[in-house]
Amino acid sequence: MRVETLLDVTPALSSVSALNPVETEPVDIDNTFETASTISFDGPQRSFGLTGGSCFDTSWTAPADLWMNFEWNADIASPFGEFTRNLNDDLNPLTTNPLPDDMTAADQQSAITSADSQEASELEISEPEYYLSIYTRVGFEWVASKVGKHLVRLMMSDLTRRPRLGQHTLLRRSPEPDEETAWQYCNAYFDCDAATIFRIIDRSKFENRLREQFKSGTVNANDDSPWYALRNMVYALGSRFILTRGPQRRPFVEVQECGLKYFKNALSVIVDLMYTETSITAVQSLLVMSHFAEGLGSPPMDHILCSTALRLALAKRLHRAPAPGSNMSEAERQTRSLLFWAIYSYEKHVTLRSGCPSGIDDDDISSELPNSDDSQWFDFLIPLIRHARITSKVQKELDATRLYRQSIGDVIETIRRLEGELQSWADCIPGLISPGSSIKPSDLPAGVSVQLVTYIHFAYYGNLIAIHSPFAYPWMKKHFKEWGHQQVAEQTSLSTKAVVDSSRKIALAIKYVEIDCSSPIWMAVNFPLLALLSLFIFVIQDPHLPSVSSDIKLMEVIAGHFSYLEYETAGELGFPFIREMVRLSYAVVEETRKQHTQKTNYGSISG
Repeated sequence: MRVETLLDVTPALSSVSALNPVETEPVDIDNTFETASTISFDGPQRSFGLTGGSCFDTSWTAPADLWMNFEWNADIASPFGEFTRNLNDDLNPLTTNPLPDDMTAADQQSAITSADSQEASELEISEPEYYLSIYTRVGFEWVASKVGKHLVRLMMSDLTRRPRLGQHTLLRRSPEPDEETAWQYCNAYFDCDAATIFRIIDRSKFENRLREQFKSGTVNANDDSPWYALRNMVYALGSRFILTRGPQRRPFVEVQECGLKYFKNALSVIVDLMYTETSITAVQSLLVMSHFAEGLGSPPMDHILCSTALRLALAKRLHRAPAPGSNMSEAERQTRSLLFWAIYSYEKHVTLRSGCPSGIDDDDISSELPNSDDSQWFDFLIPLIRHARITSKVQKELDATRLYRQSIGDVIETIRRLEGELQSWADCIPGLISPGSSIKPSDLPAGVSVQLVTYIHFAYYGNLIAIHSPFAYPWMKKHFKEWGHQQVAEQTSLSTKAVVDSSRKIALAIKYVEIDCSSPIWMAVNFPLLALLSLFIFVIQDPHLPSVSSDIKLMEVIAGHFSYLEYETAGELGFPFIREMVRLSYAVVEETRKQHTQKTNYGSISG
């Protein structure tokens, strides 16, 4: 495939704006990435969360050109040690941090290359199973062609994070809390949404066992590893809820440290959970560990733990209905059913936003759906499971290897069918909490939290974006041989509108997201980020549209959300590239307007 590209447009001081047409030789992108010098990645493999590629695929390495083609010019260094940047700087391959003035040009370039190589060794770009966002090779190429490479570097460095667990995590254990504190953590955990929605752990059984433990005065992790892990995870999540809300509120770092020590305790017995003491309690422990890990801002860790919980659940045959004539009690059936569907729903959610393949095929499932006399709880539980089933279909039927082997007509039919199923799901949800209706916290039924309602809205719009992404994102065109077909043009228009409208809805609902240490990453980061990226793509793709001004304002709303997130987490969850996206969006729109004004004035003079 041969396309015009701005990847190799030279230096930040070029007198020609990157917004203007640039005379370049056509570049074969596929060939360029095959032949360019590359940086090999020897470090840990990772993914990019909801916006990212497949988890452990290292099929593509970043070309050295993406990081290293920077031109140093000491004349543009400001008194504050940073580059003075103008519109041309922002929209061409951009600058790096300044180097000492007394260095020779060769030394400066060598230092830049060395620093970039070190940074690039920490990064990885993967091809996703299907494209949910710009965090793919072709997506990065498209962004670089529009606004330069600097933003790509910021995006990659901001969204590749490691969990900071410290060295020798599995070798040292922290003491467990005293009895009074343990019960505070226990009550806090079982009162939170995460515990009440799927009821992964039976509260009465857990409390009876904990009470018996304190009564006997014995605590020995070696006696029962699953129980040791489970109670420590209840302490970890319970402490997080207590210390982030109410009179005992503590700073982010302190809250994380408190919960992290109990999480490390549970990690210390993970081998036992996986291989030797593989009980139902072990499955519960691994799932709760995954929930906690998501709060660390480490997508690879929560995916691995969730996948491990799923594999152990499959080994315990939780995905199968009990055999006819089984003497399994009704309580045990309910426990197995609830636990399996909790893992299933969470795993589908995690794999959708990470781009990783799911670990279970729906055709292999015969597990009964949960049942309960608690109608209010049941009315929330079943829609969440149904949504997970739809998510599974989206993942399977929009898989890249499957999608692009189909005809355009079949792909369009698939998209419309999936959208219809998603809409039918939304129509069955009560009006006060249904996606499409305004969220009004004061009108919600008793026992229904605004966070749960916000999740339902985010889940609906997130899936809608996923369904329409094959036709909505501009870099997808090369995959469809019949792109000029009228049917494709119509679907592209419909899909683009669906993605943009969904992104706007997410942006408007962000105000209901609670920001503290207990906020799940998918709600506080993943969905807002998905909306921001989608709005950014369409603003810089069509900066002349009348709607771009209001869309940039919504991008500012999302940027404000992330600024507050950074403040609340003491800088632990900061994403500088988000502010850069908003600034570049304004710059692109302003430059487009200037060009339009110049053409209009020139036409008037010529006339």
